[in-house]
Amino acid sequence: MANILIVDDDPDIRGVFQEALELLGHCVATACNGLEAIGLLSCDPLPDILLVDVMMPVMDGRELLGRIGAAPRTSGLPVILITGASPDSDDFPNACDYQALITKPFDIWDVAKCVDSLLDDRKPQIDRSSPES
Repeated sequence: MANILIVDDDPDIRGVFQEALELLGHCVATACNGLEAIGLLSCDPLPDILLVDVMMPVMDGRELLGRIGAAPRTSGLPVILITGASPDSDDFPNACDYQALITKPFDIWDVAKCVDSLLDDRKPQIDRSSPES
C-alpha cells in the first residue's frame, strides 16, 4: 500500500497509529520528534504521507513542516497534522503547510480514512474522455 511516517513524541500514540495502519497493509516508520524525522526523510524511499504532531520537544511540528516545505526533495509530501493544539494559536503551522487536520482526541479510523483519501488524491487519474484504441 503506502509508506507512512508518523512523527509524535507520545509513544502510545505512535503505537496506536502504527498498529492500525499496518493492519491496513501500510508500511510504517516512526519518529519521536521533527529532528529524527528529518533524518529519516534524508533516506530512500520517501514516505507517501506524513502524520505529524505539532507540539514536540527538540523540533516541533511547525519547524518540521517549514523544513519539509523548503526542501525540493520533500516539498510535495502530503502531511496530516494530528494535534491537540489550537489552530487559532500564533505558533500553529500555516494551513498551506499541511493537507489535513485531525484533532486529539481522535478516532483511529478517521485517521485511516484521511490517509486513504490523500492516497487516492495522489493516484494518477485515467483520462476517460479519449476513446481507447
